[in-house]
Amino acid sequence: MRSAAEEAAVRRAVGSETDPGDRLEGVVADLTSDAGWAEAVAGCTYVLHVASPLGGDGSRDPGAFIGPARDGALRVLEAATEARVSRVVMTSSLAAAAPPIGTRSAEVLDETRRTDPDERRRNPYRRSKAVAERAAWDFTESSGGGTSPATVLPGAVLGPVLEGQALGSVQLIGALLDGRLPGVPRLGYSVTDVRDLADLHIRAMLRPRPRVSGLSSSASSCGCARPRARSARSSGPTPPRYPRAGYPISCCAASHSSTRACATWCLTSAGRTCTPRPSAEAARLAAPARSRDRRRLRAEPWRCPLRTVRVRVMVQTAVEIARAVRAGELDPVQVTKEALARIAAAAGVVGAFRRVRAAEALAEAAELAARPDLRDLPLAGVPVAVKDVTEVAGEYAGWGSAAGPRAPFSSDGVIAARLRAAGAVIVGLTRVPELCLYPMSDDPTGVSRNPWEPAYTAGGSSGGSAAAVAAGLVPLAHGTDGLGSVRLPAAMCGLVGLKPGHGVVQEPVEGWYGMSTHGPLATTTADAALLMSVLGERPELAEVPVPGPQRIAFSTQVPVTRAPLPRPLGQAVTQASTLLAGCGHSLTEATPAYGFDTMLALVARWFAGPAAQADAEFTFRHLQPRTRTHVRLGHLTRAFVRDRSRTTWISRAEEFFASHDVLITPTLATLPPKAQRWHRRSWFANALPAVRVADFTGFWNLAGFPALSVPVGHHPTLDLTTSVQLIAPPGGESLLLGLAAQLEAANPWPRSR
Repeated sequence: MRSAAEEAAVRRAVGSETDPGDRLEGVVADLTSDAGWAEAVAGCTYVLHVASPLGGDGSRDPGAFIGPARDGALRVLEAATEARVSRVVMTSSLAAAAPPIGTRSAEVLDETRRTDPDERRRNPYRRSKAVAERAAWDFTESSGGGTSPATVLPGAVLGPVLEGQALGSVQLIGALLDGRLPGVPRLGYSVTDVRDLADLHIRAMLRPRPRVSGLSSSASSCGCARPRARSARSSGPTPPRYPRAGYPISCCAASHSSTRACATWCLTSAGRTCTPRPSAEAARLAAPARSRDRRRLRAEPWRCPLRTVRVRVMVQTAVEIARAVRAGELDPVQVTKEALARIAAAAGVVGAFRRVRAAEALAEAAELAARPDLRDLPLAGVPVAVKDVTEVAGEYAGWGSAAGPRAPFSSDGVIAARLRAAGAVIVGLTRVPELCLYPMSDDPTGVSRNPWEPAYTAGGSSGGSAAAVAAGLVPLAHGTDGLGSVRLPAAMCGLVGLKPGHGVVQEPVEGWYGMSTHGPLATTTADAALLMSVLGERPELAEVPVPGPQRIAFSTQVPVTRAPLPRPLGQAVTQASTLLAGCGHSLTEATPAYGFDTMLALVARWFAGPAAQADAEFTFRHLQPRTRTHVRLGHLTRAFVRDRSRTTWISRAEEFFASHDVLITPTLATLPPKAQRWHRRSWFANALPAVRVADFTGFWNLAGFPALSVPVGHHPTLDLTTSVQLIAPPGGESLLLGLAAQLEAANPWPRSR
């Protein structure tokens, strides 16, 4: 520290995350003085050097930057060498590996790229980074290499801050949010998650001495929407291939993301919580600009107090939370408070909830804690989000529409009743498109965004539920699936989503002529199985089996149309097939005889089912224009809804499964649609992407067969997962969950953003 007076503040900041005890010791040292550095590094095995002049006073004097940065780095290295420190990890900047100003190049940055420190047009701060790093390497060569150095080159470092100290790069986000930055230009810049940077620091310390000098990057892009780029240089000779360095390596590409997306991500990661006025401003600020729009973009200031809160994503799974609550190790009220804090922090960004039941959920959690049967409840204390089509006592089901009734229900429907009986705490109702018609979830009050790639939709119609789980706000969410409305959002957001077979979830009225049913959205197979067991009142489904050898068919052929399939989606099927083959299953390529008549039967029900609901429960003139068109088409097609078309397709599906136990297909037939206000667009503009993306899913709603979406891979350029759909004959829910668990064990996926 530059002053002993700073020690208390440092301890307080560190103590907000962990108790340092006697592991933290303060030493006074300054970049501009020799005093203190020998004492600071004495007895250390590793030294992490992050200090650098920032010029917060606005100075443009090169001497205020270059001299202290260079001399400070040398003081640290000299002291470390004298103390025989094993390794010094020096945090530099991507500014030290930048091409000349004015050049437009797609080159991959590697260890050969060095910023020219004599380039006078480059600002003094960036020049100081290049000069300091060059001085460090020159010192290492001249000193004989007693201390093994490594340099880490991050971009703009963003993420959670300690004690509200929004310093450095994070100040940019604060300026965007409170209006101090009046314009938001369309440009991309490198963003590094501070947690990734900390992880790389540790890796750079602990790795054996690398055999290569290289620039490495994880997450491949330095874009605002994919903020995990990081890079490192290490000492040693340069062999012909980078992977020998021992660090994760991929190309570091130029960003094509708007800086608006950066505010989206930072809100999610750093836990900044605001209440926009009006709330639509949040979605507008977060939405990426169209690539052809060359006009100056203005960011309207949010008239709200900007504060920083400690918000963590949901770390524990639903299974772990319930187990701890049953054992008395967790308090349901505290679990609920933490979930509500996460929801509040992400309210203006993820757009998951139409209604958050904050006061009601806390009261229900307190009642739950006093229940005498708490130790026997499968979902004891687990915060659960339910889709806004559910009958919850004291609430109304909005169905994404302003045309429906607003009278609150006097009692719970079957789904809410089963959840409460199992010990779940219903924290809110999640956003859906009007009448759940489309795989994009937005309404006049907000847009549900994919927490991994906020420029893309979270899916639909259970998109709000998927966004809530993928953002780590809750561990579990309820959804409904009529043409893929659980599986499509699960695939877009990297979740496990199960549509059970016909009749597994018993309810008084079946939607969409029996095609719609209820299902879980979760980050793990075990969590999905747990919620499925509660929704279906089938306790045996909570036990995920280990399946024996199965006959598995796989197909990447788009049903009926045979439209081109994006390569990453097809590669996910190949990857899943390879993984399951390694688990002892037999794999063959085969495609069911879907048939054009089956597709017509699906379309007729997609039109006629919502039309019947609209006629019975909604005011037609208050429906959105796209929905009114859909209802009119439903009036025309209801005469074509016949049982014969369903039974014909079921016969063909049963014939296929006579020689196969399971079918693997992609879940999505196209990449997800972008996140935007789809309800303002025409019916055709909505229907076309809806039909195209759901080509693989709807057939199994018509057949009534169970189907499950599970994440497998990752898109090569977007922060989107690629998922596969597993289908089995009736009664195969446990088999699908078992296969998903095998994929999860063989190829674990990240649980949340």
